[in-house]
Amino acid sequence: MSLFTIISHDRKPLREMLPLQKPLSLFIEPTNLCNFRCTPCVHGSDNTRNDLKPLKHMDMALFKKLILELKEWPGPKLKLLRLAMLGEPFINPDFCEMVRIAKEAEVAERVDTFSNGSLLTPDIAVKLITYGLDAIRFSIYAAQDKHHREVTRTDCSVAKIQANIKQLRDTRDRSGAEKPYIFVKMFDTYSDENTIFFDLYQGIADEIGLEKVHNATNYSGNDLVNMYYNDPVKELQSRREYQASLNTGRAVCSRPFMSMVINNIGDCLMCTHDPAKGTKIGNANDTSLQDLWRGDNMFAFRKMLLEGRKHENRICANCDWFKLFPQEDNVDGFPVDKLRI
Repeated sequence: MSLFTIISHDRKPLREMLPLQKPLSLFIEPTNLCNFRCTPCVHGSDNTRNDLKPLKHMDMALFKKLILELKEWPGPKLKLLRLAMLGEPFINPDFCEMVRIAKEAEVAERVDTFSNGSLLTPDIAVKLITYGLDAIRFSIYAAQDKHHREVTRTDCSVAKIQANIKQLRDTRDRSGAEKPYIFVKMFDTYSDENTIFFDLYQGIADEIGLEKVHNATNYSGNDLVNMYYNDPVKELQSRREYQASLNTGRAVCSRPFMSMVINNIGDCLMCTHDPAKGTKIGNANDTSLQDLWRGDNMFAFRKMLLEGRKHENRICANCDWFKLFPQEDNVDGFPVDKLRI
């Protein structure tokens, strides 16, 4: 099992822990700005990029408020605090300071982030190691320059990203540190490019993997599979494999029962795939994390899902992403009257 599984399988089934006093995981978005315009991403098309607005960094005052509230929240630490959502974290000049604050507060068993690797500098690498970031996933979009330019719509080279990640690994190893754990992942190209990718990162990454392109929530009408492959044969293979991996009997998304998302402007969302803020239940600028977690809006959202009314929410309506979640997360049929803490 990958370290980047959001919640470990080594625990009781989620339904046996409900209702949770506090979430198992929290996602905080340091920024929703990105220097790439990747075709299978919300930044890759005008309609979804417009949904992201306002495009800005999270205010440090808000971030510090969130960490303080986590520290003062009774109960066990979060299993995971992820400092990433829909932007490139290293664009935010305060990102490393966010890592330092979060780690020193000891509010989570693991603090990690995602990055495209293009902006990773020697200074950032040293700070990530010094401050104790537990893990970082690098999303690699292609292993050949022509393909990389087509997907990311930038001139950033494959070699530049590899060199940045290698520098992080070398700096970590020279310092004698074990963290951050380095995971690199690329979309399955169904071609020899996969082998090139593995060869590029062998001996650099602690873990290397492929993932499938899929249409996530399907809220925007964008066909991300087509936008990435633009190849009918590969698209068909990708769609078939994705459908085969779904637990088609699953009815309820478990995320709102075990995690929360705070985006760059403080909106509390139920999903990391929600640039349009359609799952918003409140805002952390004027409401505490505890009150958001225990509030009426959260209860109503969970109740909607358990009662089979996800079609009432524009983000949830056509989503089947949750059907990829492990069996331990199945909350189908959980009694609504037992939701209240």
